Amino acid sequence: MDYQTFTEKLADCVRRRVGRGTVVDLRTVYGNNHCARRGISIIENENEVVPRIFLEPFYEQYRKGNSLETIADAFLQAHEECSVHTEIFSGDFNELSRVRDTLSLQIVNREMNLAELVAMPHRDFLDLSVICSYSPDLIGLCRGRTLVWNEDVIRWQASPEELFATAAKNLRKYDPPTIRPLKEELLALGGEDLFSEEEGECRDVPLLVLTSRSRLYGAVYMADELLTRRIAECFDSDYFVLPSSVHEVLILPAKRDLDTGGLSDLVEYVNTVAVPDEQILSGNIYYYDRENGGMEVVNS
Repeated sequence: MDYQTFTEKLADCVRRRVGRGTVVDLRTVYGNNHCARRGISIIENENEVVPRIFLEPFYEQYRKGNSLETIADAFLQAHEECSVHTEIFSGDFNELSRVRDTLSLQIVNREMNLAELVAMPHRDFLDLSVICSYSPDLIGLCRGRTLVWNEDVIRWQASPEELFATAAKNLRKYDPPTIRPLKEELLALGGEDLFSEEEGECRDVPLLVLTSRSRLYGAVYMADELLTRRIAECFDSDYFVLPSSVHEVLILPAKRDLDTGGLSDLVEYVNTVAVPDEQILSGNIYYYDRENGGMEVVNS
């Protein structure tokens, strides 16, 4: 069966398993880059904030031959695990104090998110935009963040400047930047086979991965003026920034004979083959100029 039909049948299966009076809410929501996703929430008390679990991983289980009943069991287990980690969000969110310590920053593609950006506080950075979000301590399938909208700013009686300052401080404190060679990052993610002795040593390309400690939404650090300047000082040179996803970017020291067209092709390939649409950051490459002390979009 197709994905739409699967989600409806799974929701029906879950409804049969939960108690009477419990709402199983299946709906389509739009995430980053205006990508549609189907998710289910189980609502026992309409005054509580509950996790919405997206269903793509469960559809993959179905395509591998698992029954709807087995998948419904797995969904309910995932929901229970997520619910344990949502205590922070039970109750009233009319007060900024309830979310202040969880405010953080993300960076998104401006053109792909124009409709959403009109309704949320944001700071433009080249062809990108930095936005605020807040996040419970979620795990697994429900790990995510809630975006800050203009209506939140009004309800909290806060200024955008206050929110961005707090979010930037929290980001640095709770999820600081990490920079390390691409090879080390791949090995840390379980890619040992990419560097087997049979294939020889990885080519000596000085690519570095800039992300956050959690490896979530770490690409926002490319807009950190102090950090980007320090990277140039460490390299003692200008450098290119290649967007890998909303979670990380690649840093490459500049060379006079470097083919920027090849770099653009690399970014296009990654966006097409390796990154889900919702996680695409940009199709452009960027250049940090030490003399000007800033970053710019490269026209290849």
